[in-house]
Amino acid sequence: MSSSTKTTALGVCAACFWVCAGCGSGDALDSRGSVVARAGSHEISVDRLGEIVARGSYVPLEPAVVERMVGLWVDYSLVAQRLAAGDSLLDSATVVETMWREAQLQVLSHYYDDIVSRRVTVDAATIDSAYAAGEHRLIYHILVGTPAVDDPTAKAVQRRKAERLRAMASSGPSGWLRANRENEDSASQVLNGRFGLVTRGETLAQFDSVVFSLSPGEISEVTESELGYHVIRRPSLEEVRGQFGADVQQVLIDRMNAALVAELETRWEFAVAPEAPELMRVAASRPMENGGSSRVLARYRKNRFTVADLRRWLKALPVEYTAEARQWDDEQMTTFLRGLMRNEVLAREARDAGYELTHDGFTALRQSLAEDLDLLRSALGVDSLLTGVDKPDDRLRVAASAVDAYLTALTNDLALLVPVPPFLAEKLRSEMDWRTSRTALERALAHGARLRVLMEAAEQAEADRNRDTDSSEVREESDEL
Repeated sequence: MSSSTKTTALGVCAACFWVCAGCGSGDALDSRGSVVARAGSHEISVDRLGEIVARGSYVPLEPAVVERMVGLWVDYSLVAQRLAAGDSLLDSATVVETMWREAQLQVLSHYYDDIVSRRVTVDAATIDSAYAAGEHRLIYHILVGTPAVDDPTAKAVQRRKAERLRAMASSGPSGWLRANRENEDSASQVLNGRFGLVTRGETLAQFDSVVFSLSPGEISEVTESELGYHVIRRPSLEEVRGQFGADVQQVLIDRMNAALVAELETRWEFAVAPEAPELMRVAASRPMENGGSSRVLARYRKNRFTVADLRRWLKALPVEYTAEARQWDDEQMTTFLRGLMRNEVLAREARDAGYELTHDGFTALRQSLAEDLDLLRSALGVDSLLTGVDKPDDRLRVAASAVDAYLTALTNDLALLVPVPPFLAEKLRSEMDWRTSRTALERALAHGARLRVLMEAAEQAEADRNRDTDSSEVREESDEL
C-alpha cells in the first residue's frame, strides 16, 4: 500500500489529514538556505526534514503536505520552548485569547438569560390561562404498534391488547402505571407515558383530533393512527402544573427567540452579499489559507463580516462544522452566516451593557486549557525529559529534541496527534520569532523523495534476498528428501 493512500487508526486518509487540517500559518515564505524553518532558538534543516519525510509511512510526497509538517513543527517548537522556560501558558491574557469563543459564549449566556428573565414571565396566572385556553396540551399516551404489513388477524390481536390496556389505565392512577409497562413507545414509557406538550396541528391528524377533544383528566377511547393504537390521556392541571409550566415557558422562550432574531437583524441592518455562500464554501474547503480574507460576506450597520472573520470562527468550531459546511446549499450557508453575525452583535451589546466574564467562568476556561496543555505536554514528553535539566540552553536543546521525536512519531502514527489549540498557536506566533523558507522546503521535499526511492529499493533488494534464501533452502530440503 502506498503512503499516499494509507488509512490511519482514526479511519481517515493520511493525505486528507496532512493537507486539509491546515498548519495555521499565514507567513510569507522566504529563502533561508539550508534551514527550512526557525522557531525561536530551534531550527530544522533540509536534510533532517527530508529524512523525516522519507521515513514517514503516512506522509504523501506533496508540497502542501510538507508545508503542513513545517507548520506543525513551528507550533510545537514554540510551545515546547515556552514550557522549557517555565511558562505555564495559563496567564489571564493567554487563557482569554486562546479560549475566546468559550469566553464569548459565557458572557452571551448571562446576557441572554437576563433578556429571557425580563421578557418571559410564567406565574400561576399564566399557567392557569394557558391550560384553560387549551392551545397547548400536555399529553400522556400508551402505544400498541401494528404490523408493517396488512394483516387483519394480527391487527385484531393488537386492538384487543389496546382495549385491555385502556381498561386497566382507566381504573385509577396505579392502573395507568401498570398499563404503561406495556407501552411500546419507549420514549414515553420511561416517562410514565408522557408524550409531551402538543400544539394543535403538529401531530398525526387522527391523534391530533382526539388530543384536542379531551377534557381535563379524560382518557380517550382506543385511537388508531398509522403508528398503531393509542390510549391518550389529558391529565388535570394540578397533576402536572410544574411540568406544564416549564413546557409553556419553553414555548414562550421559543417565540421570544424568533422575535429577538428578527428584531436584532433589523436593528443592526443585516445584509448578506449575494456571493457569500460560494465564498464561504471556498473558505470551508481551505480554512487555513489567507487568500480572499478581506472579501466581504455581509454587513451590519457600518461593520463588515469578512472571509477572515469566518475562518476565525471555523478554527474555533468543531472540525465537523468545516467538513459539513462544504456540502451546504446557499440557504444553509446564509443561515449559518447570520447566526455568526448574531453572535458578534450580541457580544457587542453585552459588552456595552457591562457584561464581563465572571471569576468562576474564567476559572473553568483556565481549567479546560490546562487539561489541553497537560495532554500536549504528555504527548511531547517534555516534562520527563526536562527533569533534572537546569541550564536554560540545555532545556531548549531537550525541548528541540522532543519536538523532533514527536513529529517523527506522528508521520508513522497519526493516532498520536495532540494538536496545539489553534488560537494558542496563533498567539505564540504573534509573540515569538519564527521563519520558514519555501525554497528550502522544496529542497527538503526533493531530498525526501530521493531518500524514499533509495529506501524502497533497499527494502526490495532485502525482500529479494530473503526470497532467494527461502527458495534455496526449499531446494536443499528437496534434494535431501
